[in-house]
Amino acid sequence: MKKARIPFLLLAGVLLLAGCQKEGKIGGKDAIRFTAASNPGTKAEYATGEGSVVDGVQRINWLVDDEIRIFSDKAVHRNNADQPWADYIITEVSNSGTVSKGKIDNVPGDGTGNGLVWGEAGKYRFYSIYPNGMSAGTDAQGKQGILVGEIPGVQSGDAAELMKKYGMMTAATEVTTTTNGEGTDVTLDFSPAFTAFEFDMTADIPVKLINFKLMAANTANPLAGKVQVSYASSVTAPSYSLTGSGRTIKVDFNDTKPTIGPEKEFKFTVFALPYDLTDLTIEFTILKIDTNTQETRSLTLKKADGTFVKFAGFRKHIITATMQGSYNFKYITLDGEVIDWNAVPVETASDKLPQASQFAVSGEGVKNVYELHPTGGSAYRQTWALGSNTATVSFKVFTPEGGKWKVVPQGATDKFEVTYDGSVVRDSFEGHINSRSEEQTEGATIVTFTVKPTTAVDGDRIYFKTYVLDKEGNQYSLDSETQLYDTRGYHYFQINDPLQ
Repeated sequence: MKKARIPFLLLAGVLLLAGCQKEGKIGGKDAIRFTAASNPGTKAEYATGEGSVVDGVQRINWLVDDEIRIFSDKAVHRNNADQPWADYIITEVSNSGTVSKGKIDNVPGDGTGNGLVWGEAGKYRFYSIYPNGMSAGTDAQGKQGILVGEIPGVQSGDAAELMKKYGMMTAATEVTTTTNGEGTDVTLDFSPAFTAFEFDMTADIPVKLINFKLMAANTANPLAGKVQVSYASSVTAPSYSLTGSGRTIKVDFNDTKPTIGPEKEFKFTVFALPYDLTDLTIEFTILKIDTNTQETRSLTLKKADGTFVKFAGFRKHIITATMQGSYNFKYITLDGEVIDWNAVPVETASDKLPQASQFAVSGEGVKNVYELHPTGGSAYRQTWALGSNTATVSFKVFTPEGGKWKVVPQGATDKFEVTYDGSVVRDSFEGHINSRSEEQTEGATIVTFTVKPTTAVDGDRIYFKTYVLDKEGNQYSLDSETQLYDTRGYHYFQINDPLQ
């Protein structure tokens, strides 16, 4: 089951942080008055509630007590001439429409102006980093416009918590001023220095999340580690140097073990290094509540043609997925949207991948029985003994969205009665796969048919091949999805138990 959701852009409107230092000289020197603005989509908290989504844009808010650190090549801290930086805090926030505005003061926010101050007349450069605690560089680096942060390989917390810890943003500017900076305000425009992934999960049966991993197969494609942003050559075109080597990011849910299910949604976010990422695999460890068993499942993020999906750096990628908790993890249905910090969603290629759930068989008197493998060895269990009873078979088809599904009876088709949609069928039968918009009102496509013996005797059996056709009419086998054909073969229906 896929949960319908409203398509909207994630943008942060213009954020204005106006310095609130008192005007005039304090201790013989003027405090520098800063104005900071964030580029769309770069701020911590995703606004919620009435008025947070305006004209398809979801506002992203600055928060009171957010801190930034500002370095300068010439300006120094009022109380320490050897300190080329000062910390600033947001004291007020006002939100309207898509815009979030705030005021800043020097930490500790007492209005004393004990931050950076002007010196002699001339050109000054300023460099800033958010969150303040992210800074991993030295004073000498900061003074030169080299800002250093780090994306860890183990993360925890909700999106707002992660943003305050790992959502690195940087800014730089150059101004020319007179002695004591009379009439000069400094504006800093922040840009993100990370790539984000949001996972929006549901499942067909209740399961608990134990942990999650995002993994990169290529050694040249790290996800975690240090990132260095340099404005040394240009305050408008920074260069990025990635020294990280971590190819796995893990999120541990052991403390909370959130439950997901058909009507139970759970979202979490992962932050990665700021550049194009590919060769990615996601892995979940879950606890199946009904059986109290723990399983680990992984999915390689590839397109229909077998090539890896490329996730652009400096963007936020939303992946909505329904986990088939009772079956193999490869049945996860990705409804991904790549949402740029300031662009419209991009259609995902995963909507073209053939994806479905496994056959579910039920019916009074219908026995799921063991059968010896034709080549010897272990018994396997995809055979049903019907006797004279009727079996009901159902499965879900998720993609290719807007295409068609097709079922073709095989074997002793003249000795069994197959019914679909109230009619007896002898040959193939097919139907429409719901589009994403149709799923929002009708839910996922569910195929249900019945199988009943008529003149079958011991040894007669019927089975079914399954297919999907995309919008262009290309046909793909669905057997490995609906019946685990690669490892177990087809689902067989017969009147007798083969081992009795």
